[in-house]
Amino acid sequence: MPTPQTDPSPPSVLARASDLVDRALSAVEKGTLALAVLALFGIMVLIFIDGVLRYVANSPLTFVVDVVVLYLISAGFLLVLSYTLRHNGHIHVEVFADMMPKRLQRLLSGLAYLGAAPVVGIMAIEMIHLTLESYVQGEVLIGLYPMPLWLSKAIVAFSLAVLELRILHMGIFNTLSALTNRPRLAIRMSLPIDNPEEEMV
Repeated sequence: MPTPQTDPSPPSVLARASDLVDRALSAVEKGTLALAVLALFGIMVLIFIDGVLRYVANSPLTFVVDVVVLYLISAGFLLVLSYTLRHNGHIHVEVFADMMPKRLQRLLSGLAYLGAAPVVGIMAIEMIHLTLESYVQGEVLIGLYPMPLWLSKAIVAFSLAVLELRILHMGIFNTLSALTNRPRLAIRMSLPIDNPEEEMV
């Protein structure tokens, strides 16, 4: 594995700003990761209890499906979008990237993120608008239990907003790193793999 490039010069104002933003976003991402884990655990527990009560006591939990579909699945999978991006966990092909000079990698990576930022930004803004509209109108799910729909939309909106901030952070500083030829500014594109066997799972 090639060793990451290092910049021997002391951290500049931009580098310190990048580190500060990274630490702030990472703190938020750790929180969203914890919430996602709790959501997945909640899905497991609720479905287990519902199954037991359904076949043992013939008394299922009628709200389980609505809670899982409306809230927990969204929380479990969307809240970690930004965390996964920061830790290079999304599916991507590195065959051509590994053949490029590091500076070109950072430039193309930064430009790709900046190109994606407007799209994700529009999605986040639209979801925020839909969330507020749903909250004001008091939209609820029609069924045995009137569950609020705005909360489900809020999960999507918040996830996209955090993802947008991370995309902007990585796009701006990777591009600046390439243009100024200062690797210290770049957000690392990949992290070392402690167990290469895990990549084959």
